[in-house]
Amino acid sequence: MEYVGRADEQVKIRGYRVEFSEVENVMNLAPSVLQAGVVAIDNHAGAKSLMAFLVVDRTYNEAEIYEYLRKRLPDYMLPASMIRLDQLPVTVIG
Repeated sequence: MEYVGRADEQVKIRGYRVEFSEVENVMNLAPSVLQAGVVAIDNHAGAKSLMAFLVVDRTYNEAEIYEYLRKRLPDYMLPASMIRLDQLPVTVIG
């Protein structure tokens, strides 16, 4: 038997369990955000942090989005960085 990881979308960030969907749901309500996706990344020290991928409208203001998130999410759930995309990549089945 080989362990290949978790089947759900949960990761530990600074000792806290974080569901990607929780962060994505809040981000999707932020001003100018049309779609959001979140993944965990490893930094050079081996610690995990969140990275967000966003599809936004023309009024996009990263500082405004971070401010919105700071009011609604704990510190450990804030993305370390945000990358703007024209569209989120999806699989054949969506």
